[in-house]
Amino acid sequence: ELWTRGDQSAMILPGSIPVEAQTVREELTRYLPEGWNAVVDRDVDGPRSEPKRIDDSNPRLGAALAARRVARAVFLGSAPSVRQQNVRGIEDIRLRLGVVQPGEPVAVFNDALGRLSDRLTYLYSGNRRYWYDTQPNLRRTMEERASGLDAHEVHAEIERRLRLIRDRGDFQGVHVCLPSADIPDEQEARLVVLP
Repeated sequence: ELWTRGDQSAMILPGSIPVEAQTVREELTRYLPEGWNAVVDRDVDGPRSEPKRIDDSNPRLGAALAARRVARAVFLGSAPSVRQQNVRGIEDIRLRLGVVQPGEPVAVFNDALGRLSDRLTYLYSGNRRYWYDTQPNLRRTMEERASGLDAHEVHAEIERRLRLIRDRGDFQGVHVCLPSADIPDEQEARLVVLP
């Protein structure tokens, strides 16, 4: 596939493998359990994948295809992994070795990895290791649920719950989202929660 595309890279690295190519993808995913095609489509490589969107939205990353290369290297270095494994994923240092060609700045790929960590649904990280799983990560699940909530209702609920707390600790008083005129001007320490 790389030869057909006329790839002129100095080395063939895991990040160089075009997972979006149908023949390559089929060869890789046929050894994986069900559910990995959705992970590849959304979080690894392809015309509608998030790494492609990240590369397209940032010329610095896009010039090197940094997000796609990092996503491919994580995929090839970690899939499949199972929850019972003691050590999951690929170390960040090995990930860099799998994507950076001679003469390329490592910082571009570090930036791409940070953006992928913030935006991908199936990417997990821990102890400087990265891996994909077929289950959405907790952060992404929380963000999707939170997007359906009204911000004013959330703030009102937070205020309500804070007002229910009766333990003041070492503070003389606890004031939740009150106007400054309603807070006594005294020498004792008070906790004031701003809106």
